Amino acid sequence: MSFGYIVKICLVYLFLVADLVISGISDFSSSSDLFMMYGLLGAQLAFIMLNILVLFLLFFGTYLFQVGLVSEVAKSFKVTFASIALYIVVFGIYAAIKISLSTGESQDALWSKPSFVCMSILQKLFAIGYYLALVSATIRLGEAKWYRKSHWVKEIVGTLGMTKA
Repeated sequence: MSFGYIVKICLVYLFLVADLVISGISDFSSSSDLFMMYGLLGAQLAFIMLNILVLFLLFFGTYLFQVGLVSEVAKSFKVTFASIALYIVVFGIYAAIKISLSTGESQDALWSKPSFVCMSILQKLFAIGYYLALVSATIRLGEAKWYRKSHWVKEIVGTLGMTKA
């Protein structure tokens, strides 16, 4: 494994932990400070976007990306991409509901509103899938096959039914 890969993996895990911590504390702040709520939501969104950026940097280092076979990467990581997209949508709905229901009172008052409770639980549940998808993708991208030409030439030639004469 190269130093660049290890740095990117560390960044992904650091951003995941930061996202997890913010997700864990943001709903349980007793503060009525809207600025703090917006700041935590913004920070969480920033960590989600940074994770996506670093994940794409990992993809850009693969042999398939370098030769333009992006569709092969997309096929191999479709569950990861779907998990990320779904989590972003759920997080956006959660943030919109939280912002719309916040009236300057403490965050404890949000817990008396069923729509917030439902979305908070859903967001945390979808976050688990998002975290697992990212960790799984980073582990898979640690395999040498993603960076070797020989593996993909054999696989593509094998799917085309070509053999050596």
